Amino acid sequence: MRRLTMKALTTKCWRLRSLALATTLVVTSAAWYTNRRPALAELIRTGKLVAQVNNVPSHNRRYRATLRPELTAAGQLADWQVLIETSNGDTPASPTLVMRSWMPEMPSVSGNRPTTTYVGRGAFRVDGLHFDRAGWWNVRVTISDAGVTDSLAFNLIVP
Repeated sequence: MRRLTMKALTTKCWRLRSLALATTLVVTSAAWYTNRRPALAELIRTGKLVAQVNNVPSHNRRYRATLRPELTAAGQLADWQVLIETSNGDTPASPTLVMRSWMPEMPSVSGNRPTTTYVGRGAFRVDGLHFDRAGWWNVRVTISDAGVTDSLAFNLIVP
């Protein structure tokens, strides 16, 4: 059987203390980060998301649009929906929509190009719209209908 010297015992003790400290820091940091940054779906559900997404006019005032989240029964973010109407409140006949998200404060962070599917009555289902970082997000929207094209932007601040 091998005998432990005082130096070996001290080294083992310091390794155990260091491991315990590192584990404590990791667990504490994970708990702090989780509690500090609530899920986007929770912010939407409780109305605490800082956003300009309701009844936003287009730049040339031809359209108005609303970006609406669709939440599951469990309160998780399932999808997004965009509702479009003309400036006089009518539903566009056959609109097309092109979207792009990005972070104005960090131009190197390019968002994604979500796909849109027209579901009728001025409503589009949006697939692939994600906000994977905290900060200011801008969602650019280009709307075309019957030869009239205009654009607008939704702004969200994700904590």
